[in-house]
Amino acid sequence: MSTAKGSQINANILGATAENIEHLTQNFHDSPSAFPKPLTSSIPILSSLDNVIGRDNALTELQCQFQYESQLILVHGVGGVGKTCLAQAYATKFWDDYQHVVWVTQVSDFVTDFVFSDGLLENLNITKVEQTPEKLLVSAVNALNRLDKNVNLLVIDNADDSLAKWKTMLPKSNWHILVTSRMELEGFTYKELGFLEPKNAVQLFQVHFSRNYLSTKEIEELVKIVDYHTLVIEILASTAHSLRLPFEQLQKALSDDIVGKVPKNREGNKHVSTENIKRYLNAVFLLDEPTEVQRWLLVQFVYLPPEFHTFSLLEKLIKPGLDDNSNIFNENLDNLKKRGWLIENSETDSYKMHTVIAESLISQLQVKGEDIEPFVEKMIHLLSSDQTKGNPIEKFIWLPFGRYLESRYADFDNNLLSRLQNNLALVLRDFGDYISAKKLLEKAIKLGVDNFDEEHPEVLSYYSNLALILKDLGDILNAKVLFEKVVASNEAQFGDEHLATTTSYSNLAIVLRDLGDNKKAKVLLEKVLTSFELEYGCDHPSTARGYSNLGTVLRDLGDYTEAKKLFEKAVISDEISFGEMHPTTAIRYTNLASVLQCLGECARAKQLFEKVVRSDELSFREGHPIRALDYANLAGVLEKMGDFSDAKELLERAVASDEVSFSEGHPNRMRFYSNLGQLLQNLGHEFIDSGDYKEAEKSINKALKFNEAKFGEMHHITGMNYAQLALALLELKDYEGALKRGVKAHSILKSVLPEGHDSILITKKLLQSLLDSSR
Repeated sequence: MSTAKGSQINANILGATAENIEHLTQNFHDSPSAFPKPLTSSIPILSSLDNVIGRDNALTELQCQFQYESQLILVHGVGGVGKTCLAQAYATKFWDDYQHVVWVTQVSDFVTDFVFSDGLLENLNITKVEQTPEKLLVSAVNALNRLDKNVNLLVIDNADDSLAKWKTMLPKSNWHILVTSRMELEGFTYKELGFLEPKNAVQLFQVHFSRNYLSTKEIEELVKIVDYHTLVIEILASTAHSLRLPFEQLQKALSDDIVGKVPKNREGNKHVSTENIKRYLNAVFLLDEPTEVQRWLLVQFVYLPPEFHTFSLLEKLIKPGLDDNSNIFNENLDNLKKRGWLIENSETDSYKMHTVIAESLISQLQVKGEDIEPFVEKMIHLLSSDQTKGNPIEKFIWLPFGRYLESRYADFDNNLLSRLQNNLALVLRDFGDYISAKKLLEKAIKLGVDNFDEEHPEVLSYYSNLALILKDLGDILNAKVLFEKVVASNEAQFGDEHLATTTSYSNLAIVLRDLGDNKKAKVLLEKVLTSFELEYGCDHPSTARGYSNLGTVLRDLGDYTEAKKLFEKAVISDEISFGEMHPTTAIRYTNLASVLQCLGECARAKQLFEKVVRSDELSFREGHPIRALDYANLAGVLEKMGDFSDAKELLERAVASDEVSFSEGHPNRMRFYSNLGQLLQNLGHEFIDSGDYKEAEKSINKALKFNEAKFGEMHHITGMNYAQLALALLELKDYEGALKRGVKAHSILKSVLPEGHDSILITKKLLQSLLDSSR
């Protein structure tokens, strides 16, 4: 075989199919002047600055810093000191100085919180249907940068370290960016916010306490006890006003809880910490005993992300646990707001609980599992997935809620927690966060085994889901062990004709295919398809999945014609069930394209792969493993069509992506190294000056060593690596080494693949070419 274009080895033989998702292309062409000044709906502008006490100097300093020092300012301080209030006051005072204003409250991941800020995408005319948060962030920032050259304001409230890696993506020079955080973040100009001066603390107390039975001296004593902490003063004053509590009772409650418990620094002054602040709030809470309904509402807010939630969303998520009377729900929200336990944004009809308050209430409320069960059940439902309907992208909006709830609810070892962890893990898998998904499923299994046993159907489903994640992570052997465990249990409990058993056969077969045992996988998948056709009919999504899975095995066995028929049936079925622009349908397009490439129908395969790649780039975040797989798939067909330069660029993007996403030994990385080595040879032959056969040899050797250790010598993937290495060595004029690897490649593939398989024919031609070259 020559080393020109005809020397290509079909990369798709080595590949696994990828999940893909539909996209909607979005362009931004509108005139900036058409956009409203407030680009987010929830900008908590203050009606007046009269109640902002003791922060005049801080506001002036912020204005000067923006004008003369930095575009990026971080207001830093302990929880409850008034960072958010200062940001609100700044936006209010200097509102007229800015052309546009954006307000983002961070409660989980910065990207998700940014793009789902109320009204932002709508005001920028960006459609968020079936796009990933990362892609939406890029679109939104690009749109913000195209706005008026007049200065604009972006506030990011309650930021954490997830903001740091996106700092360079923030809007550019015509934006002032004001960030508040309890964390120290690099790359920002700092503005440290401390506690109030004594006279300002008294004034703040008097804003929230308008009765006249406490003297100024008594108020001075109370605010001193709580170390002039802003949030505690506001709640203490509201409680004293509402309950008409005398000074002695307030003083005793605070002193009994605080005195002797607060550490002192070397100067003998009390050192205020988060724990001290919790003690202050606990003391106030004991004074202000809530009603049963108010206590229930406070519990729900403890388990909600600490951001503003609209009244309508609160009704959807937590009202089912209360009386159906809306007035009761509304009145108690309002009462808790008046007493200082909730914060209201009247402009957006939304409520939130401060993080510090939530942390202090956890112990005070003595929460029981049943208190929060309705909310947990609601989130389990919202995070639930069904492969036969729906779109996984629609679930991403609930990730911040699910993550926050799971972290808070982890103290309760019950069935609901394991179901929440399972459903959350599956959404995280779709999102591409395999590591977090794996950890959650491991926790769900442990909890499920404790509550039930190893053989319980629910626990078996957790094992199956964990096996899927292990497969995604490249741990194929352990995935096989788990799938075999599920199969054995289902066969023992239900028999081999039950749907639960046949479904587990399907999962096991996919792993067997990855391990090269296509013959056994084919037997299982034929059995699965027969069962699905009888149970569901030929047009059901589950049956279409059966067609697709069997088709991949037939393709790998070289039966391209039959594989194509099955893939086409799956495509037609899923186009009817889901439409053309659905992630499940996109998987079918990928599989069909792969077999079209094998059959030489490269132009049609290229069209399908390009469609999938465009979808990925709009639907999945940068670095998502699915994007890398589909870059590699498109690179394979471009290489076969002789477009080596574009193929190299795509394959290098895939390699770079998976080097970030996966460990050194992940099968995807090894496949990409191998394919890149093959492509470098072809590129080098086409453009002699650009050839780097040494790099090709290194890439292929890296893949060969891994695959030989993982699959053994007698495996078709290993055989193909030997063939690729033979070509690289031939280009390097190492005729003896090339011939040795070529003989080995042909011997391996002839032993493990059916007679007449394309790969055997390719290596036979390769071997003849090597023999000719060595003469």
